[in-house]
Amino acid sequence: MQKNTVSIDTSVIPAKIEFAPEFNVAVSFIDRHLQEGRKDKVIIRETGGEEITYGQLAERVNQSGNVLKNLGLNSGDRLLMMVKDSAEFFYLFWGAIKAGIIPVPLNTLLRAKDYAFMIEDSGCAAVIYSPEFRIEVEPALELLSAIPEIILLTEGESECFLDQSSPLTQNSKPLRRTQPMTVSGSTLPEPPEGQKARFTVTVTWLSPVNITAKTHSEYVKTIFVFLPQNSFLLMVWETV
Repeated sequence: MQKNTVSIDTSVIPAKIEFAPEFNVAVSFIDRHLQEGRKDKVIIRETGGEEITYGQLAERVNQSGNVLKNLGLNSGDRLLMMVKDSAEFFYLFWGAIKAGIIPVPLNTLLRAKDYAFMIEDSGCAAVIYSPEFRIEVEPALELLSAIPEIILLTEGESECFLDQSSPLTQNSKPLRRTQPMTVSGSTLPEPPEGQKARFTVTVTWLSPVNITAKTHSEYVKTIFVFLPQNSFLLMVWETV
């Protein structure tokens, strides 16, 4: 089976889903658009007027992944993100996934005690945050019994995250679907005992197209589900 691919057998109910042994979701969300001829199309328009193409996005994702590896993060390490809505969020989030690192975006409206608990409870190896949130993040760091190895601002200081970049090395290990991950936000409800869960999920594909995923009893176009720690990331797509 070719790497970074998924096989879906819809002849049975529920559909049988098989992932390639080597599977990195960043290939489908980022690299795929270059392979399909959208390199020069704009994907991000910032409020300041800057436009970012798929090609630029892919390049900066690669650069960000390389920065994280050069900082000493390893495949399976958790990275907590308190990052504002910006292009940099995408560079950091997808760069981490591409390098095999687990990004955990946190709610940016939380308080220092909340951040302190999450940092310690997650066992993260790194915290990266926007300067706008330092008023809560930095007091949180002072409350910790053990500081993560890597603490970085996204911008605004020398040696900040955005100041460090170079092409992603070809030897970076992809994120495996069996790696545990912790995510912020609402958790999915537990289904009744003995029953399988069914979900209807609406997602935004990384293109100007909104796609709705239907339950597994119908066709699956795209479904992107984050499950709690010790579960796995499920991402399925099918051309219909």
